[in-house]
Amino acid sequence: MKNYLYIFILVLVVSCNIDSENDSPQGIAVEHVNKSSEKIITTTPSIYGKYLEEDGPLIGYSTMKENALAENVLTPVLPENQQSLKSSNINLSISANGVDISMSRDALKSSSTDSDLESNWYGQNVTFVLKKTGNLKSGNNSETDTVEMYIPNLVEIISPLIETEAELYPYCYFDKFELKWNPDIDNSNGLVVMVEWLGTTLTEGGDEKNYIRNIDVIETDNGKAILNNSLFDNIPDKAVTYITLLRGNIETPTIDNTTYRLFGESHAILPFILIRNIEE
Repeated sequence: MKNYLYIFILVLVVSCNIDSENDSPQGIAVEHVNKSSEKIITTTPSIYGKYLEEDGPLIGYSTMKENALAENVLTPVLPENQQSLKSSNINLSISANGVDISMSRDALKSSSTDSDLESNWYGQNVTFVLKKTGNLKSGNNSETDTVEMYIPNLVEIISPLIETEAELYPYCYFDKFELKWNPDIDNSNGLVVMVEWLGTTLTEGGDEKNYIRNIDVIETDNGKAILNNSLFDNIPDKAVTYITLLRGNIETPTIDNTTYRLFGESHAILPFILIRNIEE
């Protein structure tokens, strides 16, 4: 049941920042609080489970679209022990489609343009090459592994349709909520959808020290789905709510007796006001 949670922990840690006044409707400050409820709705087996089921460092890239009007932001994800490897006279070089992703995060970000995201990273078969040199556990001086996998197109939420800043926080009824996105017919992994509430509502005096997160899997990447009502459990009327839609791919090669989790993913966020009661 925890399989799909880890990917969102990764995404939120490396790229998601929604706690400033500028990211909140009508100047409402969103305050991060301790989680009070977390539920994983699906039990459907999925490749996304490899983020937790397999051990080893994560290597790849994550791209976030903070809202419908925001730019895509690329964040490389590198092994946490990269520096300790070098201090042990071991070097790990990593490339994806010929681009060195073991360079510093700032350098990789500055070297990537919007066109690079489309042409080099997403909607493509990406070839990862891992090369480890030095005093290896295996007794060799060098080991190399090559992995090719399809990374789905950058995901984008297209309905509810947001075209202006005034529309950034639409009012959405929870029952039979239809979400639409740009489909990728070559993606066989489906998507993960998460709904979060950080305790803020538009009701006067209604803010609470609360954090709700519900997670589900959309099995078919056909561009639309009616969301499970359970995704909105424990979230009150007129709550400032966030939907995150994510798709990607992951493989787990082993080099020098260490399993690495190679991945590429993108996720789009829809901030909205959840409506439970429609007043006539």
